[in-house]
Amino acid sequence: MKLRITITGPRVHDVGYRYFLLGRAMGLRLPGFDASNLTDGKNQVVDIVIDGKESQVEAFKEYIENNKPSGAEVTSINISDYDGDVMPMAEYALGPYSSSNAQGKFDDGQQRSLEEDRMRS
Repeated sequence: MKLRITITGPRVHDVGYRYFLLGRAMGLRLPGFDASNLTDGKNQVVDIVIDGKESQVEAFKEYIENNKPSGAEVTSINISDYDGDVMPMAEYALGPYSSSNAQGKFDDGQQRSLEEDRMRS
């Protein structure tokens, strides 16, 4: 089962959200996980895709709906089915994170919007 989760708010970057999510994903032994910092207009976005057994994915979903890192300000969490590729957990955990580095900028140095990133998948 694969899901795409977007967490949006005025402060979801620079609060350890991706580490927070990675820790839970590892605890649940999800085989696939990827998370990137993006922007959507003036809002910050953490974009996550996960892959695993239904029980693992449902547990992850429930956890993120009820927990967030200290200092995070979340206005919405959107969850949808996903049919694209998902990075293996081990590859993500070894970094660099997804196609972005720790500052949420892509290899070409540009910050992409959520819509631009969705067009890439």
